[in-house]
Amino acid sequence: MHVAAAEQAATRPRYFVSDLDGTLLRSDGQVSAAAATAITRALDAGHVVSFATARTWISAKAQVDRVPWRHPIIVCNGAIILDPVSGALLWSRHLD
Repeated sequence: MHVAAAEQAATRPRYFVSDLDGTLLRSDGQVSAAAATAITRALDAGHVVSFATARTWISAKAQVDRVPWRHPIIVCNGAIILDPVSGALLWSRHLD
């Protein structure tokens, strides 16, 4: 790979989406301090870090509040995507 192409690839944001329960959350249902620090550093470096969960935003927020989420999150088993900063609904699909 050409040096300029390698440098450009190194500066591109990376995208990470994690599940919560059994993945990002510890057995006590909280995000560890180490995980919160790593996620915050990734966000500060310009990467996109988010999560998807079956939980509602209210339920999830209580568990992951130590992370300054900036990118859309997926809740309610994928039925809702929202902005964690403003709480604005970005997309939803509900059963009739």
